[in-house]
Amino acid sequence: MKLRIRLAVSSALVTLAVAAAVGGYSLSVSTRTQLENVDESLVRAAAAVRADAETPLALALLLAKQDPNLTVLALIDADRQLTVLNGAPSKIPDEIARSVLDSAVRKPQYLSEKQVRISTVLLPDHEYIVFGVSVRTINDFRRENTKLLVQFALLAALLGGLLITIVTRFDLRRVERMIDVATAVADGAEDVSVPPARGSSEVAELSRALDQMVVTLRNNAASERATRVRMQEFLADASHELRTPLTVISGYLQLLQAQPDAQPEQRQRAMDRMSHESERMRALVSDLLLLAEVGAVSTPLAEEVDFSHMVVSAIGDLHALNESRTVDSMIAPRVVVTGVESHLQQLISNIFSNIEQHTPADAPVRVRLWQVGGQIHLRVEDGGPGLPGLTQGELAGDEIREFTRFDQSRSRETGGSGLGMSILAAIVREHQGVLSLSKSELGGLRMDIALKSTAADQSI
Repeated sequence: MKLRIRLAVSSALVTLAVAAAVGGYSLSVSTRTQLENVDESLVRAAAAVRADAETPLALALLLAKQDPNLTVLALIDADRQLTVLNGAPSKIPDEIARSVLDSAVRKPQYLSEKQVRISTVLLPDHEYIVFGVSVRTINDFRRENTKLLVQFALLAALLGGLLITIVTRFDLRRVERMIDVATAVADGAEDVSVPPARGSSEVAELSRALDQMVVTLRNNAASERATRVRMQEFLADASHELRTPLTVISGYLQLLQAQPDAQPEQRQRAMDRMSHESERMRALVSDLLLLAEVGAVSTPLAEEVDFSHMVVSAIGDLHALNESRTVDSMIAPRVVVTGVESHLQQLISNIFSNIEQHTPADAPVRVRLWQVGGQIHLRVEDGGPGLPGLTQGELAGDEIREFTRFDQSRSRETGGSGLGMSILAAIVREHQGVLSLSKSELGGLRMDIALKSTAADQSI
């Protein structure tokens, strides 16, 4: 059963129940009040007769004539014969049970066959004076009002059902449209639109929630497709990078097997070549494992790392390797980063290793490390050739792809596997930071890294 029908039926039933309860209670109170008035007249007349022990019958006749509510007055003698003294004989039964007569002495009794209430006074010699009041009019009034009550309750229920249908029609239609949208989204449709958030607050909130869900699902679907494409590209690149050294090693092994009597110089050259390719493959696998480790969401960032000491040590190593290189450094002391020490060490090592490998030995380097509030900034610039494509703008860390060589002129022997920048970007993301690459004023590459910290300011 649809919600629209259930609401209409429920509203009709509730309205019917309320109308019946209120009307029934009102009718019951009205009937009970009328019967109490009748009983009051009967009790009052019987009490007055009992008080007059000398002429009870004469007083009863007088009361019957004075009180119009006393429609019947009768006398039952010792032989159980009933004589009507006032009123129509048809309004009281010819025979009344002795138990009823005795009970009517204490309180009024109802005789259903004649629709009359009676009260009795016991006289000597077991005679009874009977006062009676017809309640036929009261019963007819109750029956007519009961019919009217039933008709009114049914009409109120019908109007209640129609009213709830009219009031909720707009909202229910919107809910039905949102159900159609949700069904289409569940079936994989992406070009669906959610009705605008109008109507009652609940329907508007449902519409906004559904719209947000659809947008989230679209973004997730797009992200999943992009991730799948990147994963395929990554697997293809990784396979190619691993296959190249394996092909070289396999070729030299076949050459040595085909020429068991090769000259020592040839054998040594083949062994050196295989050793070089083996080392390159080992380094590639190590980089892949590090990239996977950095990307693991379960890695806890709980170590307090002295970032200033790390950067100063890396600058010292760069001086030791290239004594002719000029390094302009301004490092704020006691800059602490909460993270994974080994990964942060790898970050600094990759930065300065790239400078050492891909810039001239006399290219200048500028290093700045400072902290403002909860933000740590590291800027490293060099005077080398820089990265192609960064002359007009900058590159964000999220745009760096695996196995990407920014300088296509570099060979695998001199340019590495293309994972260095990917590892840098992954470590920065792991520590909830931001990495950007741009053109340096020194002529080469400028690398800006922003990390979070809760320590005090350390400006330079």
